[in-house]
Amino acid sequence: MLTQALLRGPASARLKRIVVVSSMAHQRGAIRLDDPQRLRPAYDAYGAYAASKLANVLFAFELARRVAERGISVNALHPGVVSTKLLTEGFGMQGGETEAEGAATSVMLALEPIGGQVSGRYFSHRREAQASQAAHDRELARRFYELSAQLVGEAPLSG
Repeated sequence: MLTQALLRGPASARLKRIVVVSSMAHQRGAIRLDDPQRLRPAYDAYGAYAASKLANVLFAFELARRVAERGISVNALHPGVVSTKLLTEGFGMQGGETEAEGAATSVMLALEPIGGQVSGRYFSHRREAQASQAAHDRELARRFYELSAQLVGEAPLSG
């Protein structure tokens, strides 16, 4: 929870935007709070990847609610399908987008006005996109955020 350390540290007064990189794979992710380490059923690499990306979106949406009063925007994004080592070697696939295209949405949210004007949103290809139904489950986001903080020994931010 590096983000929380930054929010509690001396630089927190200058922090205005948090950009969380996820993936469209979050649409197929599932979070089981009774099995956060995904030990049941048998381990599935893509299922774990999709769950981790859903975790990123849940974290972004919950953090956006918790820091709203501070004037900090928090948004999540899908960077596109870029031929990274994970994609080519881990999943045996090729991406159709360049590294620059993959970085464009992150850069937009970090530097362009829109990134500071909205919070708790999901973006893809430089525009707002629809996050999964699970990503919009506020109770799941709250419980997942608090469990994550507990598992790493951090106090959750109030909210």
